[in-house]
Order: sequence, then structure tokens, then C-alpha cells
Amino acid sequence: MATIPLGVTTIFPWPVFQAYDTNGHPLVGGRLYTYEANSTVPKASFADYYFLTPNSNPVILDADGIAIVHLDGFYRLVLTDAQNVQLWEEPVYEFASGSPAPTSGLVTGMTEAVNVTPSAGSAVIAVPNLIPLGYRCEGIIIKITTDFGTSQGLASLAVGDATLLDRWGVCGLTTGTQTGQRDFRAADRPIAATAYSALISAIGGNFDSVGSLTCRGFWSSITGWS
Repeated sequence: MATIPLGVTTIFPWPVFQAYDTNGHPLVGGRLYTYEANSTVPKASFADYYFLTPNSNPVILDADGIAIVHLDGFYRLVLTDAQNVQLWEEPVYEFASGSPAPTSGLVTGMTEAVNVTPSAGSAVIAVPNLIPLGYRCEGIIIKITTDFGTSQGLASLAVGDATLLDRWGVCGLTTGTQTGQRDFRAADRPIAATAYSALISAIGGNFDSVGSLTCRGFWSSITGWS
């Protein structure tokens, strides 16, 4: 982030955003605007790493100049003070997911399966190896990419794992609809004994040949876990 003056802000590989004024004091009430990269088109940041709960835009910094900011892909970032006076902007910024924290040894990351499609007549879509071996499953989110057909009675989708109805989350069938589920298959915590697979189950019927989705698995590890 070469365009940002030294000491003004910190964006870690985990989602704590902290900013300071030019005197080194916390930027109380500061505003972080998030846009599509190299544009003025607003793009949401998120309050959770499943990208389910969008932040306000701008994000308003608290009494310590801090906000929780999860970024999904590339952004243009603009930071202002509480009076909306611009302090800096970064035309293209990508959140450094998967990088280690310098002191705690925390490592976070995301594995994404795109354009996942069903087999006609099947009841389950398997998404194998979504969480790497040896990492803790922090959660899974699915997002509908293309509307699913309903010719075989399909009403909605459930995201879960090999344990039947273990903390499942239900998702509608309309493009853009998403759901997340966290901390399921509790027996695998804190570290998965095997590479983790997700199952997408048809509710109300079976899959037909129409439709696709994106499935994201979020994982973490801390040095010293066993």
C-alpha cells in the first residue's frame, strides 16, 4: 500500500482495521469508503468472514480508530476523518488472506470451489477437500451462482457435512442467495483429522441439471495446536 503515509493506518491479514490522524492519535469517527477497484462504484466490506453481514459504507471507526473489516477481492479504499476530509486513498487493494500474524502465529485462509453443479436426479453435491488437512474449519458459505431448476421438486439447499443434519444452514434457490454455517462437525475441532468436505443437500426433491453455486471454506491454524 505504497500510497499510504507511514503510521497512518494498518490493515493486517486478519480483519482489524486501525487508523490514526496525522498527529498519531486514533482516528475517532474516521470513515473508510470501499469501492470496486479503480472506480467510484460502492463495494461492500463485511463484518464477518463468511461475507454474510455487510458493513455500512463508509465504515465508521470507533473510539480507538478501529473497525472490523473483511474484504472480498479487490477494492479501492478511501479514508477520511470524521469531517469527511480525505486522508488517503488506495486505488487497488487486495486483502492478504492466508498470511500469518507476526506475533501469535495465526494463519487464516479460504478455499473456494466455483461453478459447482449437480448431477440430475442426485440428492447431494459433494465438495471434497474444502478445508486443508490439519486446519480448523471455521465455517462454510454457499452462494447461488445460477438459479436452480425445480423440475424434480427441489425447494431449497442445505449446507453441511457427512454427519446428517449436523448444524446445517438452509439456502434459497435465487441467484445471489447465500447462507453460512460455522463450527459444525464439532468433533473435528480444534484441528480436522482429515481434509474436510462439504455436502450440499437438496431439500424437497432432487437436483435437476440446471444451476450452479460457489462454495467457500474458511480455515485457520495457530502454531502449537495439536
